[in-house]
Amino acid sequence: MRRARTKATRGVLALRGVTPARQARSEATFHALIRAGRKALDAKSVDQMTIGAIARAARASVGAFYGRFASKEAFFSAIQEIMVSDIEAQLEARLARPEFAAAGDAEFLADVAMFPVGVFPRHRWLDVASVKHAYGRRGRRERTARGGDHLSGQI
Repeated sequence: MRRARTKATRGVLALRGVTPARQARSEATFHALIRAGRKALDAKSVDQMTIGAIARAARASVGAFYGRFASKEAFFSAIQEIMVSDIEAQLEARLARPEFAAAGDAEFLADVAMFPVGVFPRHRWLDVASVKHAYGRRGRRERTARGGDHLSGQI
């Protein structure tokens, strides 16, 4: 049974070099590869990660990896897109709370300012890996900044 595609998954599928899953098993492999990549980024930079190690950790083949991602760059872009979309969804949910609408300016700004403090520990590897890997690479820098732009656009 296929799961409904989330906003993050739809965003990933729009990326160059990412092939959409057509079967439930293929979608499961896609998500297993993403989880393995996220875990690998806890300990290594993108450049230090190997496709073989990611595939082994996901219990998939290197061929399965390349069946879904054209390159390690496309894979890292997919991970970034999923995490940035997750952060955006968390922010939107936070801003939609009724108590947020009733908050005064100081309380609103304090709560918004604390949002990154709560997000960073959960996504520390994304921030570190993105900065290390992305500096000077067109497209990646814009995607990394999108979360901050989204936050400032909500204020």
